[in-house]
Order: sequence, then C-alpha cells, then structure tokens
Amino acid sequence: MPSSPSDIVLLFAHIFFSFELISDLTALVIACLNLAIIVPTKLLHANLKSILITQSVLFVLYLVARSLMLVQKFFSKDIFAQGKMILQSTVLFSAIFRRLLGHALIIERFIATFTIALFNTTNYDHSWVITRSMLLTSSFSMALSFFEYLSISLIERHNRRKYCDQIENATGNTYNIGRRLNVLDNVRSAKQLSPTFLCLFISNFCLSVVYIAMACNAFPEAYQISLAFAVASWVDAMLGAATELTIMTHHPVLNKRLANHLKIIFHLKFRRVNAAQQITAETALDCGENVMDMHFKMLQESWNK
Repeated sequence: MPSSPSDIVLLFAHIFFSFELISDLTALVIACLNLAIIVPTKLLHANLKSILITQSVLFVLYLVARSLMLVQKFFSKDIFAQGKMILQSTVLFSAIFRRLLGHALIIERFIATFTIALFNTTNYDHSWVITRSMLLTSSFSMALSFFEYLSISLIERHNRRKYCDQIENATGNTYNIGRRLNVLDNVRSAKQLSPTFLCLFISNFCLSVVYIAMACNAFPEAYQISLAFAVASWVDAMLGAATELTIMTHHPVLNKRLANHLKIIFHLKFRRVNAAQQITAETALDCGENVMDMHFKMLQESWNK
C-alpha cells in the first residue's frame, strides 16, 4: 500500500510549486520579450531567425501548459496530481521539439560556416512509466547535445582563426569585405549560440538523471516522482529563460534593441547633458531605426581593430 507524504513534504511541495509558478510566469515574460526583439529584426539570417523564433514559440507553449498544470494542482485536492492529459502531452511535445531544435541549430551553423558563398548570396532577401525508448532517447539526446556544444565552440574558434588570418594575409588582390563580414558574422553567431547549447546539454542531462532514477525505482512513491518531475521542469524552465536571455544579450545590436524595449516598457528616460545635441522623443522610441547602419558600423569597427 503506497504511503502518504508527510506534512513537511506537503508544505515543501506547496512552497516549491508556488515558486515554480512564479518562475514560469517570469520566464514567459522573458520569452515574449525575446520574440518581440527577434521577429522584426533583419540582422539574422532567415534560417537562423526561423529556428530561434520556433524555439521561443515552443518555449512559450511549454510555459503556458506547465503553468496551467500548476494552477490545476492548487485548485485540486491532490497537490501531486499529474494534470490533464492534454497539458501533459503539450509539455512533453514542446520540451522534446525544443530540444530537437538544438540539433537543427548546430546543422545551421555548420552550413553557415562551410558554405559562406551560398549564405552571401541568400542573406539579402502521460504517464509516469519510463520505457526503454524514452530512456535511450534522453541519453542519446544528452550525448548529442554535449557533442553539439563542443562543436559550436570549435566552430567559433575556427571562424575566429579564419578571421584573424584574413587580416594578416589581406592583399589588394585577395581583399573581399563581403566574405570577411560573413566570417565575422559567423563568429558572433557562434558566440551568441554557445550558451544555448550549454543550456540544452544541462537540460538533457537533468532529464536523463530523472529518467534513470525512475527506471532504477529510486522514487517508489507517486508524490516523489511528482516532485522529481517538478524539479526537472523548473530547471528546464530556468534554462529556457537563460537561453532566451543569452540570445538577446550576446549580440551587440540585439542587446541595444533590448535596452530600447526596456526603456519603453519601464518608461525610462535618459538625458545627456549636452546643450549642442538634443534627442527627440521620436528618435528615442524608434527601436528599429538605423539598425542595419548600426550593424554595419559594428562590423566596420571590428575590421579596423
């Protein structure tokens, strides 16, 4: 006969689930802000932009479904209830699909690195039961995500070395600013995506640990399994939020767009003490104005270094 959780466990569950709900809602705001910044931008290649938008949409779907499951827990008599099957399926689908997009990201970066000429011409326009397949899939995904994190690091080093070699070997006959800017963009994109692959690896690792523990019957009680999945879900949500943040903060121009959005959201007004130059409200609030000029200026400054 299954044992009932103690009062301390119940208290901890209520506190943790409340904390998870607040964390998920915070992560949801971050994901929506990331979408608001990425969707209108023209700085990213169409392939990379599509993958990042899809990843953010899936993360929003995951957070909404998980938040509804948590709300259902509080309104039901059983705090460890699994939740509606439709919500469980949505959480599982979005979590798996979002991890698979990590594999698509590494493929896209390989293509961007080794087919620069092509990019240069196109850049303008359930249940608690753990099956063997689930265990193998999570373990394989963890190993693959670790390999992908190493790969994106090697891609960044390769492009950075290639970028530096172009400075040393540039002559009047071999000078090609378009090709050089493509290599620099690959360096910045790899640096931008490195934290994403690290977060995906940690997320896959945590999920694999939970699956292995359940397969080994380390959690004999249903409430223990519920708590284990809650911790794994919270870690996944926080890593997803970290992924959304790094996409915005690890790109120089997107970082400036983020600052402009935050100024609008929180109504922050920054004034420079300069009588000769006045910044109009229209210029201060126009986040998208001269973005391409800023991007080219950033690349030009890197060229002159």
